[in-house]
Amino acid sequence: MKSKIIFLAIVFLNIHVGLTQEVKDSTSTTVDSLHINKAPVLEAAVAAAALSADDLKAAEKLKKEEQKRLKEKLKSEKKALKNSKKLEDEKKEFEKTQKRIASVEKDLIKEKEKLEDARKELSKKTEKFQRQKSKGKLSAIEIEKENIKVSKLQIKVTKIEQDIAETEKKLNKLRR
Repeated sequence: MKSKIIFLAIVFLNIHVGLTQEVKDSTSTTVDSLHINKAPVLEAAVAAAALSADDLKAAEKLKKEEQKRLKEKLKSEKKALKNSKKLEDEKKEFEKTQKRIASVEKDLIKEKEKLEDARKELSKKTEKFQRQKSKGKLSAIEIEKENIKVSKLQIKVTKIEQDIAETEKKLNKLRR
């Protein structure tokens, strides 16, 4: 049994040594082949360097032209952006003005309704006052009180008319 183990160990060592020698031979062959291929690569690099001097000038010229085109494109995009912002601002201002106009028109309608109501109230008070005065039911003090009430209503109507005139001026100014 000992002899078998010794025999297997010797065979194993021989196989191992043989394999390592094959690996060393294959790597040295590839290294030698690489040395042989280096010479044409260097010659090609030198030739490319000579050609690339002219190509380099042309490439720089193309690069400058490309940069110039990019600058022009950027400039036109900035101008377009500025114009679009300007148009957007004008649109917002227009919409804001339209809202103001609508608000002022609404206020004008309300003021005209107030004026109409105040005139109706004034005419009712005046008619009532004239009826009571013609019947002789009012004393001198009551007549003066009614005259004051009618005068207050007339002042109120006048004030509303002035407010309407101002609102119409404001509306005309906004529409311009």
